[in-house]
Amino acid sequence: MPDTDEVRALLRNSHLLYVGDPAPPAESGGDWGPEALKRRFGITMSFVSTEGLLSRAAAVPDRDAGDELERWRSSFTEVGPSDADLRGVVRMYLALRDLARETGANALAVRCGPLRDYWTGVPCLALARLLDEGLVASCEADLPATLAMLLLHRLSGAPVLMGNFGARPGALGARDDEVSVNHCIIPLTMSSDSGWRVRDYHGSGLGVTGYAALPAGQPVTLLHLTADLGEFRVLEGTTQGSSEGVGNLCRVIVHVRPDGEVDRVPVEILESGHMAVGIGHWADDLEALAGQLGLGVRRL
Repeated sequence: MPDTDEVRALLRNSHLLYVGDPAPPAESGGDWGPEALKRRFGITMSFVSTEGLLSRAAAVPDRDAGDELERWRSSFTEVGPSDADLRGVVRMYLALRDLARETGANALAVRCGPLRDYWTGVPCLALARLLDEGLVASCEADLPATLAMLLLHRLSGAPVLMGNFGARPGALGARDDEVSVNHCIIPLTMSSDSGWRVRDYHGSGLGVTGYAALPAGQPVTLLHLTADLGEFRVLEGTTQGSSEGVGNLCRVIVHVRPDGEVDRVPVEILESGHMAVGIGHWADDLEALAGQLGLGVRRL
């Protein structure tokens, strides 16, 4: 496991590719823009437009998409979506993978909302595959969550995920005495299953997502980086397994029993965006890293 000095060095050698037309915080001079990320973390950031990604995906030859899909099939235990939808997400995966390789990026933040104005699919399973291959890949262009994922990945050397945070019974699938992280992306390498149960997106009949079970009994760290990039909010706990979301919930619900009392988790955390989840307990390391980076830290 790298120490905090090594993590800082790894951050300085990181390249984050923002995929999609940038929202104001990510534009040059914005709170999450390339100048801010370079100054605060040493991370290089570059951009590919929504049009650039879609053009790249459309240019993938049919044979390449078909060959890649055949390689994927061994990691499917159930399949609901059509071959046309599966080929669409494979094309998106190949486009994102090649863009990362060409730019030298080890992290991707994909602004997936605007994609749906031009494409009936979602990139969820493509991002899960990229996470399995060692890239940090996030959705909704949430750069603080991307950075939190990158930090946990650098500390643990293992795949990570992100999701919406629930800390009251019934909130995003949370049960008594636990918190939940709910999203549509889980890398298979974090799962105890042999493959994904491949589904559509939120029961819409469109798009491709995958569910795979997260094993119980694993130590985990949940990390939120505030929108001003000024504070880590850290919660350690133990996984209580996972369940599959239905209806308005995202595909994967990760159940976590925190080391402290659930009632101590402040309500404002529930409204603060995504949590990153990494295997292992890293609160002490994150506190040391926060001191080196000039950030605050709040243990939940």
